[in-house]
Amino acid sequence: MRLSRKVSLISITVLLLVFVVIGAVLLSYAKDQIIGHTSGQAQAEHRNLYTSFADMTGYYLADETARRFNERW
Repeated sequence: MRLSRKVSLISITVLLLVFVVIGAVLLSYAKDQIIGHTSGQAQAEHRNLYTSFADMTGYYLADETARRFNERW
């Protein structure tokens, strides 16, 4: 095999290896970013639902307490 062909094959192999390694690193980073973002959105949604539920529970408990108080008197 001629030297230029060997150099070409080695260069192509190195280039493909670099491409695969960089792609794997970027995919790992993107996966972590997506998981972090999704987790943050889920936590924000949970906080919103918790607040809404707590507000509505307080509202209905106050209404029920007032109704029972008025029924007694």
